[in-house]
Amino acid sequence: MRPLDEKDFALAADLLHEGFPRQKLDFWLAALQRLQRYGDNAQMGVPLGWFMLHAQQAVGVVLTPASLRRRADGSTQRVVNLSSWYVRTEFRWRAGFMLRGVMSEADTIYTDLTATPEVQKILPLMHFQPVNQGVALQLLPLLCLHPGGGATLRPLQPTEPWAEGGPLRAQIEAHRDLGCLPLVLQPATGAPQLVIVKRYRLRGLPAAKLVYAESLSQLLQHRGALARGLLRLGLLLFVHTTPQARSTPTTWFRRRDIWFVRAGRAAPGAVPALGDGCDAFGSELCIVHPCPRALQVAPAASPGLGPARGPGDEGAAC
Repeated sequence: MRPLDEKDFALAADLLHEGFPRQKLDFWLAALQRLQRYGDNAQMGVPLGWFMLHAQQAVGVVLTPASLRRRADGSTQRVVNLSSWYVRTEFRWRAGFMLRGVMSEADTIYTDLTATPEVQKILPLMHFQPVNQGVALQLLPLLCLHPGGGATLRPLQPTEPWAEGGPLRAQIEAHRDLGCLPLVLQPATGAPQLVIVKRYRLRGLPAAKLVYAESLSQLLQHRGALARGLLRLGLLLFVHTTPQARSTPTTWFRRRDIWFVRAGRAAPGAVPALGDGCDAFGSELCIVHPCPRALQVAPAASPGLGPARGPGDEGAAC
């Protein structure tokens, strides 16, 4: 095992393209540049990823986007996302040892948001737990039929003070470049809630995928206000993880995109994704696979048995 840094981008991109050939080599080079620019890895002292070595040659690779969360008491929690893991076939018997080596920090929360079906079977053996049963797709014009409960949803302005817990403000602003929309849900009574969605297209329709919410249940209580706010932003579909494996007249359930989390020993349950919230901020879903519009913007930074795959890479690495 050895950490991956900027001088390894070409080697890492070659391995990632080998494991996930549906994405071009240039895509992986750009993804590594985005990870260096937008991740919190440097601030946290977390490598951008890791290589598994055999006879000093790289035979496996995993990316590790890292980000910080601010707790109510002012302290911070580290979150590391395991992304785009690929190990060459003849060395996959060692893949479990590689994963254990990557997850060396007992007080860090580790996530796997795109695990293949094969890996979903082994993650519980490594103390991961699923936090959803699939995703819910909602057509926003239909959601408008629900009452808003007096709540409003509005964009979080770049200059607006925000001292609440969750992702650090500098990272929230940086993620605008990646197609993320920071929003504020303001109930009629009670504290405002930070909501972050990622813009993308689903079957050609403009959609919003929820990547951060402090309380999913509170958000859905105000689904009418949510729908009207997202419609004003030009979006037609809303997609979020759900613990309920059922459809409703305004919600279509799909059993896919199961998220797995391994809580940090020092602060179990400190991140909303482990409880009532939703948290994929700063992960591969935002950085490695951003809004398609963000892929057209070159970042300023220089240039199977895979527990994680990228969206659209199903089956690429066995």
